[in-house]
Amino acid sequence: MDRPDDTSKPRAGRNRNASDAPSSAPLSPDVSAETSSRTPQQQRIEAQRAQLLQAHGVLRCLYEVLLHAECEDAVFYAEAAYVAANLVNNSVEELESVRLNAA
Repeated sequence: MDRPDDTSKPRAGRNRNASDAPSSAPLSPDVSAETSSRTPQQQRIEAQRAQLLQAHGVLRCLYEVLLHAECEDAVFYAEAAYVAANLVNNSVEELESVRLNAA
């Protein structure tokens, strides 16, 4: 989006909430009914879980890119991204158990 002739869509800022993200497909009646029956706390947990899953995906991609980079220190950075991805994944798993226990 740096160039005046760039027609790509603007990207969301990093402070944007998961609930603000546009949906690619409308929610089915079952999904929206399930969401409305949840408490606000359960909805916040699910929103945070979704954000953590996205962060995990980004970190895994970063890991793969850094593994194949030609920089001397790239392998060390890849390992750091891998550790961070695992920490995020562990948090997602903990939130999964909270979600399952709440149901």
